[in-house]
Amino acid sequence: MQRKSQSIICGVIIVLSIIFCISPTSAQEDCATTVAEAQSLYDVGRTADMIVRLESCLPDGIPEGAERVQAYKFLALAYIAEDQLPTAKNAIEKLLDLNENFQPDRTADPSKFVELVDEAKKVRSRGKTRKKRWLYLGGGTLLAGAVTAVIVFGVGGSSAPRLPDPPPFPADQ
Repeated sequence: MQRKSQSIICGVIIVLSIIFCISPTSAQEDCATTVAEAQSLYDVGRTADMIVRLESCLPDGIPEGAERVQAYKFLALAYIAEDQLPTAKNAIEKLLDLNENFQPDRTADPSKFVELVDEAKKVRSRGKTRKKRWLYLGGGTLLAGAVTAVIVFGVGGSSAPRLPDPPPFPADQ
């Protein structure tokens, strides 16, 4: 009896090991298929299916690169079709995190997608400009403080005459 239960446990462990070893590979293959099929799902209007399948693959089921960028593009297109604009913007942000130079196809992509990509890029460029401005202001403030310290404290030696010491306090009488 004990031998039979041990063999069952070993069998279960072997089966689970095989499943866990094979699952990541097959999941990645399924996700690659999902990205490849996304265009046809979009063309026939099955955007809800597209969202479910792509969401299950992102962010880890699809390796970084052009395929992941394409997945986020399709996800954004599906959310736009489902009229879920805040979620579409989020997908576009993730797309731009992967490829900040992404350019939508202005002739083939829907105008709303092109508009959202352009808007996200503007917001990003304004953020970079503000960061540069604060860097310049901070650097200028630091430089002004250093120059003031040199003038006030005479760091580095000075040829200017020194003021006389104040007179001593009167002694108590």
